[in-house]
Amino acid sequence: MATKKSSATAKKSKAAKANDAAPSGAVAQGSCEGLTFVITGDVNHFANRNELKALIESKGGKVAGSVSKATSYLINNDILSASSKNRKAKELGIPIISEDDFIVQFMSSTEGNKVKFNWKVDETGMITGVSKRASGDVVIPREIDGRTVTGIGKSVFQDCQGVTSVTIPEGVTSIGESAFEGCTGLTRVTIPDSVTVIGDGAFAKCRELKTVTIPVGVTEIGAGTFFYCKKLTQVRIPHGVTEIGYNAFTNCRSLTDLSLPDTVTDIGEKAFRGCIGLADPDGFVILGKTLYSYEGNGGKVTIPVGVTCIAESAFLKCEEIKSVTIPSGVTRIEARAFDSCVGLKLVTMPDSVTSIGTGGFFGCRSLTHVTIPHGVTCIASSTFERCYNLASVAIPDSVTTICREAFSGCRKLKSVTIPGSVTSIDNLAFSGCSGLTSVTISDGVTSIGNGAFYDCSGLKSVTIPDSVTRIGDSAFEGCSGLADANGFVILRNTVFSYVGNGGDVVIPGGVTSIGEGAFKYCRALTSVTIPGSVTSIGDSAFKGCSGLASVTVPKNAEIDDDAFDEDVEIICR
Repeated sequence: MATKKSSATAKKSKAAKANDAAPSGAVAQGSCEGLTFVITGDVNHFANRNELKALIESKGGKVAGSVSKATSYLINNDILSASSKNRKAKELGIPIISEDDFIVQFMSSTEGNKVKFNWKVDETGMITGVSKRASGDVVIPREIDGRTVTGIGKSVFQDCQGVTSVTIPEGVTSIGESAFEGCTGLTRVTIPDSVTVIGDGAFAKCRELKTVTIPVGVTEIGAGTFFYCKKLTQVRIPHGVTEIGYNAFTNCRSLTDLSLPDTVTDIGEKAFRGCIGLADPDGFVILGKTLYSYEGNGGKVTIPVGVTCIAESAFLKCEEIKSVTIPSGVTRIEARAFDSCVGLKLVTMPDSVTSIGTGGFFGCRSLTHVTIPHGVTCIASSTFERCYNLASVAIPDSVTTICREAFSGCRKLKSVTIPGSVTSIDNLAFSGCSGLTSVTISDGVTSIGNGAFYDCSGLKSVTIPDSVTRIGDSAFEGCSGLADANGFVILRNTVFSYVGNGGDVVIPGGVTSIGEGAFKYCRALTSVTIPGSVTSIGDSAFKGCSGLASVTVPKNAEIDDDAFDEDVEIICR
């Protein structure tokens, strides 16, 4: 009577069945003596079928071109193929094995490891290449081609999506940039204590990786090292790590368990952006006393008491935020902290704030009013750039420097009073503030940078104190509202811009300098009379004045090489 097969027997793999059907008189592992093989289809681990054929022959076997009763094995990576060779093998009861089956049955583990992964190693022991079809559990050997393995080079396993686990041997000291990036099937990696360097993006986009322990000798976690490891839940960072690079853990959404030692002194931009598992119930990712990211729903946001620093890009592009209240105790708002929070209308900052980083509120186009805290000494570059609706700003007398493009493009800003504590208004600081009508610069300012008020077309009044010793090129270029009846914008005996009708132009006597770009592209200009008082003519001052054929200049005037178009005749008198 027939008996029912067990489920284990019923589930036996085709590879196992092939072994059951293997010819009698088994040979020792590693030998192909007395066996005849037929190879068909693509190969994964060998360069081509000829390389596999040569290996079989070196092991005493034979390779035929067609399946017959004399065939011992058909090698085909597509065991279920309906090809004529597969059909013939099945009719004759000849085992069909894959390339991996061949490696297991007929090669030693050392030989198999080398062939399967096609290791390449340089003279220092650094692995420089591996088969991009590498898959399964990868155990990196301690030695390859007689060389002790010391490192895993740049991008070696990048996009090896079939790799599920990696064991790195003791003795390896470095894991290169993007070494395992895009290994989307990688769930586990064992990193030995000998490793001291983990490169940028080493495990980026390893979406199935769940836990990682960083070795004790590592001092820096590079940029993007675990970027978008979305199933990563636990990371152990040892005492001694001092730096965590930008985007190091960005979008590690499942990360809930992170040890951050007190040796860490530098954490880069967006290092914990998108780590919603680390956020408190209100959406704040706070480690120590620093707020690194906001993952909440927006609206009215009140930052918790106890925070002392708002990290770089912490609120980057949080478009749903309407207002932010920053508690007393916060001393630093780092670069781009609120960059492109386009819905932000109101921000309340305490006087404990002493520093607002570059681009702190860049592109906050709904912001209408700002009171800068009394502890701030420098308004950094681009702090309020492109805050298009900013209508008023209160600058305290603690500020000494207004940096490059600090208020550039604030088109609704109407008036500005710059206190006497300020000594420098940097390049392009208020450029493009087309709605600005009046500027009061207090005594104490010594320098107005290049293009500081460039294209402030609505500016009608500006007070420049005697303390100012330098006004940079194009500082008031395009300020048509400051022009006199003849179209000249003249400040401190310098022509900064011309907005007249062209034709025959006579520059007023007493002018000593014609600034950079002052008449640039005045195509209607046909002649210009330059008084003897002029001692300098700046870069591009008359560039693009296509109607100007010749010009007479004072013989002692210093003329920039690009002041005029090349075809303009310059006559010195």
